[in-house]
This record gives sequence, structure tokens and C-alpha cells, in this order.
Amino acid sequence: MGRARVSAGRRVAATMIMSFGLIAGVGLMPASATASLPPPPEGQWTRVGDDAFEHFGCKVSLGGGRWSVNTATYRTDPDAPPDIGAYAAIIKGRGEETAKVVDSVTSVAWEDRWVYTAELVGSTKRNHALWIQGAYYGPPAYEGELRIPIKKLIRCA
Repeated sequence: MGRARVSAGRRVAATMIMSFGLIAGVGLMPASATASLPPPPEGQWTRVGDDAFEHFGCKVSLGGGRWSVNTATYRTDPDAPPDIGAYAAIIKGRGEETAKVVDSVTSVAWEDRWVYTAELVGSTKRNHALWIQGAYYGPPAYEGELRIPIKKLIRCA
């Protein structure tokens, strides 16, 4: 019984020490670590992921389980070549071998380090997903961090 209290006490002390260390560590985080995050695009967006760019998506209902998907991509490096844009696709399935592209678009129309795409049409009833990546490499893998099911996107504001 006494031994359990000591263990519990040690756990509490260890937790407090670890919490203090985490708090202190956050305070020591270099400013560059937080400065590299892009400002959010205007409106309501879901962060999809990042490669050399930061990618966001949102959806607008078309009725009957169909959605129009909009994307926003932020160019984190202001010196990146402007002819490299963003590729977005509505896909069914996963992986290079089995994924089927339902709709896709590539845009290089940068506006103040942002490029937007609009009106990719997909369906939650058919388990479609959004794939988005920088248009500087290919072919897309259609699997991994840059893939998100349409049902997980928030509605555009």
C-alpha cells in the first residue's frame, strides 16, 4: 500500500517535471520555427498537408452527396519559380496503380504567394478524396499526407 503511494507520488513528480520541461522547451523554440507557417487563406479551410508548399481545401454542397472542392496553396518560399504551381485532383481509390482521377486542375496563377483552384467536383457517396501537391514533380502517388477524403473537408465560408 505504501509502495503504491510512493509510485503514484513519483509519477506525479515525473509528470510535473516533464510538463515543466515541455513548457520551458516551447518557450525556447526558435522564432523561425513558427515564422515559416503560412497565414491562413481567407475563409474556412481544412489544412491538407505540405510538400514544398502548404495546401488547404474546402467544399461547397451541390446536393445529393456531390461537392464542389476548392483549394488554396501557399508558396512558402517567396523565391520559388512562379511557373511551378499546384496540382489538385478528385480521386477514387489509392496509389498510383489503382487510383482513378475523376477531375483535376493545375494552376500557376499566383496572387501574393497564393494559388487557388475551384470547382473540382466529387462525391462523398463514392468515397472520393482530394489530392493536392506542388506541380513540380510527378506522377502523383495519390496516397499519403496530401490525400484527404472529401467528407473530412470543412465547408467553405
